[in-house]
Amino acid sequence: MILCGCGCGKQRAEFDSSGRSRKYIHGHYNRGKCFSEKHVQKMSDAHVGKIPWNKGLVGVQIFSNETKEKMKNSHLGKTSGMKGKVPWNKGVPQTEEHKRINSESHKGQIPWNWKGGKKLKYIRNANKRKRELGFNPINEYYPNLEGHHINKIDVIFVPINWNHMVPHNIYTGKNMDVVNSYAFFFIVQQNIQNLNSYFSEMKG
Repeated sequence: MILCGCGCGKQRAEFDSSGRSRKYIHGHYNRGKCFSEKHVQKMSDAHVGKIPWNKGLVGVQIFSNETKEKMKNSHLGKTSGMKGKVPWNKGVPQTEEHKRINSESHKGQIPWNWKGGKKLKYIRNANKRKRELGFNPINEYYPNLEGHHINKIDVIFVPINWNHMVPHNIYTGKNMDVVNSYAFFFIVQQNIQNLNSYFSEMKG
């Protein structure tokens, strides 16, 4: 094994499969080289009049099964070129001009991870937390009511605006005592209404 001639520090076999001497890893021959204007012009002139292989091909390229198999086999045992490497722009602050260009380029666009005004990550996490809670209703459900967990198992149906009146969190306990007091008060109120309806029917 020898070190690659470009100075990257990687090693390669000194001879290829045909027994020919090799100094560079494939693709490293021109790495770090600066070409003269004359040489650049020569390379440009060499491509004049040639039709690019991908001219006229639009959108997703469709490959034959044979080509797909070749591409698959060519990557077997290889890792991504960026694996374990630090991105070149890590820790480099963006300039104000760059921030402005990025901002203007995204104006009017809906972010891919937003749905109904909420981030998909937030929605997934909220749904996951809901699945962890039990559902044991204490009172009867009526239209325009919404379930409120007084703990991780028991639920009281309360008016929707009551449940959203005070921000609360069952996991941290934030404002749970306040909202729970509203929920118990609503149960008392609901039972009084049911009793009044019952006595009215008895009198009728």
